[in-house]
Amino acid sequence: MHRLMLSVLTAPRKGMRLTTLVLLSLGLCEARADSEETFWIGYMSNWWLNPSKAIWFDTHLNHDTFFVLRGGYTHKFESGPSITGGYAYIRLNPDLNRPEHRPWGQVFFPFRLNDDWTASFRLRSELRFIESLDNGQHSGGYVFAWRNRFQTSFTRHFEPVDLGTPLLQFSHELLLNFASNPDLDTLDQNRISVLLGLQMENLTIRVGYMNRYLANVNYGTTEHAALLWFTHNIQIGDRRRSRTEIDYDDYPEQGSL
Repeated sequence: MHRLMLSVLTAPRKGMRLTTLVLLSLGLCEARADSEETFWIGYMSNWWLNPSKAIWFDTHLNHDTFFVLRGGYTHKFESGPSITGGYAYIRLNPDLNRPEHRPWGQVFFPFRLNDDWTASFRLRSELRFIESLDNGQHSGGYVFAWRNRFQTSFTRHFEPVDLGTPLLQFSHELLLNFASNPDLDTLDQNRISVLLGLQMENLTIRVGYMNRYLANVNYGTTEHAALLWFTHNIQIGDRRRSRTEIDYDDYPEQGSL
């Protein structure tokens, strides 16, 4: 599999590389994977200092896989895109309680397709320092992995009801390791999710399902996750915005780890 992924990345046409890799992650890798079920709860928040600057904080718990605390600083450009950088602390595998330190940065591009549909593209880069293991025991040392994540999302916004605006969301994210650790496959994860949500004044609640393929866990594992996610916008400073328009700030993240 490792050689197959490297051949994809060295293909002559750049446009075909990512397409081929997506198809492989959806088909070939899925065929050899074990299957697990889990529950994933997450809280994501923007603490707005002014219309263009915010403090980002999120925390997630997947009871079979990880716990994460993440913070960052966001600058949003007037045209819509934003950049964020920060640090995350993760505990991997509840049985081993394996720590990870993760500086990270991302760029986020929102798009309005029409009055009902919005879309987004997010590129996130992560420098992962993961505690190494010696015969399944904590070693005190760390291994390094450089991972990049490519996420595309589409959101359908429906007519408002008394409690808020219902929405339906589709998302795909591809997580790739880049020349960082010879023991890791190039493909790290493939995520596909569908969520139903309700956007209220400053809080959006979403429930849904994620199919998450983990290439480097037990030679390939597919996780079926029930999702419960909260996205919270908190105004600290001067944050004037119209709630009559779809605000991209309510959908800055579609996942965590």
